[in-house]
Amino acid sequence: MKKLITVACTAACCSMHAAADTARLYWTDTLLGTIHRAELDGTGIELLASGLADPEDIVIDAVGGKMYWSDVTANKIQRANLDGTGMEDFLVGLADPIGMAIDPATRQLYWVDGDVRSVRRTSLDGSPVDTLFAAGDPHDLAINTANGYLYWTDTAAGTISRYPLEGGGIETLVTGLSAPEMLTFDYVNARMYWTDDGARDVIERSEFDGSGIELVSTVGGFPLGIAVEPTRREVYWADPTSDSIRVLSLDTLLSRPLIESPPNPVFLTIGSVPEPSTLLILTVALGAIRRGR
Repeated sequence: MKKLITVACTAACCSMHAAADTARLYWTDTLLGTIHRAELDGTGIELLASGLADPEDIVIDAVGGKMYWSDVTANKIQRANLDGTGMEDFLVGLADPIGMAIDPATRQLYWVDGDVRSVRRTSLDGSPVDTLFAAGDPHDLAINTANGYLYWTDTAAGTISRYPLEGGGIETLVTGLSAPEMLTFDYVNARMYWTDDGARDVIERSEFDGSGIELVSTVGGFPLGIAVEPTRREVYWADPTSDSIRVLSLDTLLSRPLIESPPNPVFLTIGSVPEPSTLLILTVALGAIRRGR
């Protein structure tokens, strides 16, 4: 059974970015059933939640100062304050919830229903659930607040697609990938990043419309979660083969371990603790481990 780790990065409140020196990295651990956070340099690790069944994807509600995570064993989505207090069930009775994303403008949560391979959404105030569409085998989700599209990877089809949040048709942007896992956005440089943990084990990027694809790095191992911090010019990802979270400099293209020997880090998120309304979010997402995606 292989361990999958994914990272995704979005900026909350449209293109606003948190100061890098106030940001924190959040992640879930599926083996320990825990959620942790640390400084961007890997120090100051804190345990925020424990006793969870199978926490996978984690996303940040920058406006509300909450973190949300999916649990595919308990079949629910939970939430808590950014320091781990006030934990509660948000949605229960779900069917294998996987990747998630939050639209800060409309205050809506999107997630992948892995059982029926569809994308669903609900308001953060708990309004009725709405099914947007069923398309292929959606895996990781990311909302681009700059252009108003919901993006997703399809690991089985080797594609990246998008859907306009105001409604419309599905557009496939990137094809021919080996096994795209997680994706994220760099709003400063208008680029989309993703990991491909298939035959090539690479990190790639393109423009928001999928054009201009570039190889960022052949990282080896099993790259899954990915996040970009544009002010530090760093890319973060999870590597389950070395049980570590790694960081790569976009200036030197050299990588190093950031946090070593977490048993199974799954989702990561970076947020500004003092000012949650200007959080920069780095989300690490994991595909369903038991399904081996």
